[in-house]
Amino acid sequence: MNKLPGMAKVLIASLTLATLLTGCSTTSFFGNPSLAKAESLSPNQQTHRRDVASKDKLLQTGTGYKISPIPDRFPPSYYVNLNKDIYYTNRVMIISFHDMSLHQRSRYNTSPQAFAADLQALQAYHFNVISHQQFIDWKNNHAPVPANAVMLTFDDGYRSMYSHAFPILRQYHMTGTFFIITHAPDVNYHGFVTWPELQVMAQQGMTLESHTYNLHFDVNVHGKLIPAFNTPYWHGKLQTPSQYYQRDYQDFLQARLQLQQHLGYTVDEIAWPYGYGNAIAYRAALAAGYQMFYTTAAGVNSPWTSSWYIKRIDVGLAKSPVQMINEILRTAGSPSQLVAQPQAKSSHQV
Repeated sequence: MNKLPGMAKVLIASLTLATLLTGCSTTSFFGNPSLAKAESLSPNQQTHRRDVASKDKLLQTGTGYKISPIPDRFPPSYYVNLNKDIYYTNRVMIISFHDMSLHQRSRYNTSPQAFAADLQALQAYHFNVISHQQFIDWKNNHAPVPANAVMLTFDDGYRSMYSHAFPILRQYHMTGTFFIITHAPDVNYHGFVTWPELQVMAQQGMTLESHTYNLHFDVNVHGKLIPAFNTPYWHGKLQTPSQYYQRDYQDFLQARLQLQQHLGYTVDEIAWPYGYGNAIAYRAALAAGYQMFYTTAAGVNSPWTSSWYIKRIDVGLAKSPVQMINEILRTAGSPSQLVAQPQAKSSHQV
């Protein structure tokens, strides 16, 4: 496990409370009635049609867009050959999604049709969606990954992950890694996946890891919202360092053991809600058995990326497959972009 590179840097940076990076809604899931109705509301067809219309141009893939070099961007030090559709090598771009409900107006929601268009675009433009195991083997054992490698992740555990994302992934013969707030299936919270559904997903090749047990919410600390796992304040009172550590440790351990009990395999990865953990949160998570830590910090993952600070791009915020692909290319440092091609004039045109 490649823990040591960057460890000191992460710990020093986390001595203060973690910067709140975008990547999740900053709302407590289990105190928001609107989220509890996630799958029971009628879809807003007008909003849904607008969403689909913004992404359907790539459904006829290869007809209007092309990966082209950027003149003022120098080639990176690693191998790139745009003539052979090789945009970057020995790098893994991890991309993340959240909800896929039909009715949601949230900026973190992606419609099922838009998600399918994203996957179709990845295939059409020669990206290679790798499995979770391929990423782990590359990270830990230096196993090779294909060029243009992408790994798909999904945060929170909304039921739309089972009802929409899961069947679409299977349709495109892809797998995903799902980070679950385990309190939701534990109490059968409406709008979130259940344990039987998670078991089906695991049996069909999906990977399920931790997103805490029930610390995915904000705490108001002197007028500033701080992730609950990243502050010693609890129910309006300041806990001692020992109390704070034990609170995080017990939550992280419970989530991990629940996933292992229900799914039957070892769980040792966690995605930090809202960003990344501070020093105490990291120590508690390590003690609870975690070895890989996923953040919401955008960036490229190389063989030298610390397992303490795995980077992800929230492409669920992209408005089109073109924007998604260009964000991947830009973040990877590839000297290329996806651009619209001029349409050839018809013989009937003057």
